[in-house]
Amino acid sequence: MTPHKPIHTLSQVKIGQVAKWLKLLEGFTEQKYSELKNNLEFKAQVVSIMLDITMNQARAIDIDDLLQISDHYINLFASYRYREPLELVEVNGQKFRFSKSTGAWGTGQIIDAKLITPEQIFEHPERLLAVLYIEDGMRYFQEDERQQVLNPTERREALFKEHFSGEEFWHFVNFFLSNCENWKLAISGIQIARMRIAAKNSQKILKRRQRQMKMRGSILHKILLRLQRNSI
Repeated sequence: MTPHKPIHTLSQVKIGQVAKWLKLLEGFTEQKYSELKNNLEFKAQVVSIMLDITMNQARAIDIDDLLQISDHYINLFASYRYREPLELVEVNGQKFRFSKSTGAWGTGQIIDAKLITPEQIFEHPERLLAVLYIEDGMRYFQEDERQQVLNPTERREALFKEHFSGEEFWHFVNFFLSNCENWKLAISGIQIARMRIAAKNSQKILKRRQRQMKMRGSILHKILLRLQRNSI
């Protein structure tokens, strides 16, 4: 087996690996986890996740190596302690801001965040991060004077997939899932409020145009009357 350079901090773990670990433990009780963490198949799954290899490749590893690697990462994951996610994070030298308040989200963010289900977080963890973590000092899908997007989500997805802190992602997932229903309600409320504002603005514009048309019609009527009088 190629020598494995172990990871010693949760922040070094990739978000995809954290997502697979959380998915692996989904629905586990503390008792079931205690029973399974000594199971050889479970240990092979942990090695498969952390070495990014198939289960068949993990099963082919020397038993002593497999036990050593799996125990190291099981203990590392067990060291996790929750805190609320930071609103300002640095990823590969660049700063990104996350707003915990849905009221501060742009319309595009609301639409895109609503399309991502909790289940999809585990399949493509970088997608929701790329929607909610925006370059510090910029807006979501900010455009230049030529209407070219300066900060597309695809760029953030690629960056976060490789460099976003696994520990910070874990904090974010716990925060997101615990607030998911409240966020959905808040998002719906924001959308309804914005739709009402847009409808009111449309009504105002329509009434203004109707008044303008009336005025134009009145002026035109007066001009026609004058023309008729002059022609008599």
